[in-house]
Amino acid sequence: MTERYTTEQLWGREGSQLEDMVLPKVIKQEFPSPPTVPQPNDATGSSKSPVSVYVRVRPLVEEETIAEVGMMPGIVTSTSDHGDTSTDAVVTENGNIGGFTGVLGTEADNETVFKHAFKSRLDTVVEGGTASLFCYGYTGSGKSHTVLGYGRERGLYSLAAMDLLTRLEEQYPGEELFLVATACEIYGDSVYDLMGEEKLPATLRTDEHGNLCVCLFDRNELSDLVDEFKPKSGSSTHSTIVTRTRGLRYSLVRNVQDLDTISKSAMQLRVVGSSTEHTQSSRSHAVLRMEVMNMETLKARDAVEEAKALLPALQNGIDNHFHDCYNQLLDPGSMDMKDYTYALKQYEGGQKEWDRVYESLVVKKIELEAAIPPIIEKVEKAYKQMEEVRSHEAVGGALVMVDLAGADYDKRDVGATTNAKQKKESIDINKSLLALKECFRYIAGVYGPGGHGPFRSSKLTRLLEDCLLPGASSARKNRSCASVMVVNVSPADHIAKRTLNVLRYGQIFADGTKNFEKAAKARRAQHKKIVIK
Repeated sequence: MTERYTTEQLWGREGSQLEDMVLPKVIKQEFPSPPTVPQPNDATGSSKSPVSVYVRVRPLVEEETIAEVGMMPGIVTSTSDHGDTSTDAVVTENGNIGGFTGVLGTEADNETVFKHAFKSRLDTVVEGGTASLFCYGYTGSGKSHTVLGYGRERGLYSLAAMDLLTRLEEQYPGEELFLVATACEIYGDSVYDLMGEEKLPATLRTDEHGNLCVCLFDRNELSDLVDEFKPKSGSSTHSTIVTRTRGLRYSLVRNVQDLDTISKSAMQLRVVGSSTEHTQSSRSHAVLRMEVMNMETLKARDAVEEAKALLPALQNGIDNHFHDCYNQLLDPGSMDMKDYTYALKQYEGGQKEWDRVYESLVVKKIELEAAIPPIIEKVEKAYKQMEEVRSHEAVGGALVMVDLAGADYDKRDVGATTNAKQKKESIDINKSLLALKECFRYIAGVYGPGGHGPFRSSKLTRLLEDCLLPGASSARKNRSCASVMVVNVSPADHIAKRTLNVLRYGQIFADGTKNFEKAAKARRAQHKKIVIK
């Protein structure tokens, strides 16, 4: 047991046979690379950001009418003409607050809001682009009512999905296109998946193409997912945990009934609590997404997602075997730094016990070698399935709706009756909305040319960046992008100050849409200067 071996002898030279190596080593595999997502041929990038900003004025609720709440002076309560491009929301002797795409008055129901503000934007989705809508306003202003609906009145989420399904059937008859719906919420600094019987914690990750994704984690034994990986010797030497990073849980939407199921299951899990206006205020930001899909693409995408999780787990299994061989056959403390040689490990049972350990590792090596090809074959088959998917113009088109939590611009943050949890909720909400405001200012060109924008200031803005300002690495690069912002306000006079604050907030975005082309050109020019230098 005095033999010494160099690292080359231990781990083998190129072309060496496994039988000739001191260690029963498994050769590391050449794993296939993940499939790439094809990008549009046009690499110039889109400089346009077609955004519309509407103001929706809700009617006074029954409690306010009974309490004889007055109307805010100058507030516009009638719906503007559909063709208007610059509308005032407040008209007073001291000045107006305007520049909005339109005003949706107190008589406008969700159907009217949809037809005026969002229906035309669905053309973008049918063509494979993304249309997004997000509602902003203080708590109690009607944001959730607009997005999700209330009672028998359907929200824009449902109205847009039904209209989109109809358009897909008319434009692509017989192609069996449907929608894949996901729902998540941002509560404080945490992200949760809402699509299921219970909500699950999620995280934000950037994929290999630079796209931000909301992900869940599954932990399973590799042997539970791949039968060939189960060791016949009964040992767990090469058993390893598969930490599978996958996208949000989803539901298929083909009809109205599917939409109702989503609303009842997912939205009931959202965090609500007391606020300045009522006790069922949304205390989290909800992001609802529906993507146009066909079954061929969906199956291929799921297969690749599962296969990508097997590769690192398989590599871990091989590495585990390397470590077992090293620890059980060699004496790590015997390494000679001069010639990098090792002595074999000494066992109380002598050579006989060493041979027994060696033989057991050889058995495990043979089992592991036999398990590797089926896994590689499974991965390559999944990637080939994705590569063979027939491209479709509409597949990948997405509808994104964001119901922002209500802002609290009042004494709630420091009120004597506010507990610690409620204070933290208000602080987190207002911080994320402030971050969103700064992103709007960036889009408007307030910061000047250059930079990447303050989108990393909060998880909300990180998640919305791809809707507001797709970057060069975005999967939507050079594809159509349309956004609608609905500023929800109440006409009640006792909260007039908050209404003005919200309208001025919306003006920043409205001004940004007018200045976006100019600001985008300035940023591109500045980028060229930086590159030249």
